[in-house]
Amino acid sequence: MGRPKGGAKGGRRAAEKDPNKPKRPTSAYFYFAQHKREELAKAGTPITRVADFTKQVSEEWRNLTPSAKKPFEEKAKVDKTRYDSEMANYKGRKTPSKDPNKPKRPCSAYFLFLADFRSENKEKYSEHKDLIKAAGAAWQDMNEGEKKPYEKKAEEEKKKYNEAMSIYNKGTSGGPSAKKAKTEEENGDEDDDDGEEDDEDDDDDDE
Repeated sequence: MGRPKGGAKGGRRAAEKDPNKPKRPTSAYFYFAQHKREELAKAGTPITRVADFTKQVSEEWRNLTPSAKKPFEEKAKVDKTRYDSEMANYKGRKTPSKDPNKPKRPCSAYFLFLADFRSENKEKYSEHKDLIKAAGAAWQDMNEGEKKPYEKKAEEEKKKYNEAMSIYNKGTSGGPSAKKAKTEEENGDEDDDDGEEDDEDDDDDDE
């Protein structure tokens, strides 16, 4: 079967350039080629074959002395400075600053377990990756009853997060509603700490 029609066009559309992205810096050679075009235009000599013109300019550039190349290299250096400056501003605009008032995303049941596992076993593992690997294996070996306290707590945190986000979305960023959401989240974290102690007590009872 052939390739579905429209696939290539869709790919091209997806790869369209950002119009706000700074123009790439011009090379010294390109400035020289531009200079040669202007010379031909002033002399009234049209460029009939682009390939021939490019070949000729390339040969002339290779034969230029360092002092003859210097004016074009200076132009390229100035344009590179322009590009670096514009790119720094562009990247700064593209990466939005994180809103400190936005509620923190809730942890999954596994990550809640990982926090407990880390605090209890951090002395056993010198490498962080070994600790993570051991935690993953321990979680896989746990039965549903052992996982239940973490899953229950994860559901509670998710509920609190959704409530806080609802309040946050109603207010403007940094406004009273957003601050209220942050406060509720912090209070919820304190409640969750108490819940962790309850979970540990439950585990002790099971043993």
